[in-house]
Amino acid sequence: MKLIAAFLFVALLVGGYVVRQKDGREMTLDACVSEASEGFAASLPPEYAEEITIAKIQESMTPLCGELLERPDVASAPDEDMPRLVSETFRSHPETFHPLCNAVVDADFALLGELARYVRKQDRARFRRELCRLGVEYIDERSQIDHGRFVTDHPDLFAPMCGAGIHAGLAEDPVLRKRLTPEQMRSIGRRACKRALVTGVFDVSGPGGFQQPRIDQPAFEELVFRAVVAETR
Repeated sequence: MKLIAAFLFVALLVGGYVVRQKDGREMTLDACVSEASEGFAASLPPEYAEEITIAKIQESMTPLCGELLERPDVASAPDEDMPRLVSETFRSHPETFHPLCNAVVDADFALLGELARYVRKQDRARFRRELCRLGVEYIDERSQIDHGRFVTDHPDLFAPMCGAGIHAGLAEDPVLRKRLTPEQMRSIGRRACKRALVTGVFDVSGPGGFQQPRIDQPAFEELVFRAVVAETR
């Protein structure tokens, strides 16, 4: 589930790194973009450094800083209010969220490695498009994403990404390679993952979200087994 883990960073981190001048001077757009981008970049996992340049982050951060600086309540707001103000800006102006979300998702795709072969091009395109479009609706007042509700509402969006790992595992089994076609393996992965996400067997509703999911491993393995049986009847 590495692919969908990165989505956590976008709203959660930006809310903490949009800063204001402390000496009474008005924050400029360039200063907001520079400081917010540096903080955001420093908080991403190390492996993302080569995939998301500071220039790309700055480009993606510019729409958000532009909208925030237009708000009369930002300059005087205490630091603890910034996550709420960022969340409100994301929700009222989704175009400020999409560039940041897309940049992180693109980096995650680049880091897939061998797993990328098990995610179809059309599924990657839909995931990128729909994740960033729909995700803004699930950002709360703390600038955090309600992953559990997001997954429950849209399991078909996440199933192909989760299912890629199952597909890869099935493809490594010499017996199953003879019995199952690649399309059947893909179907098994999606079926098992969708069920796991909907039922909470793969639970992302906790504070760790996609990064630290709670997995009922025996139940998950049972879902995969049932999906294999259903596909081979």
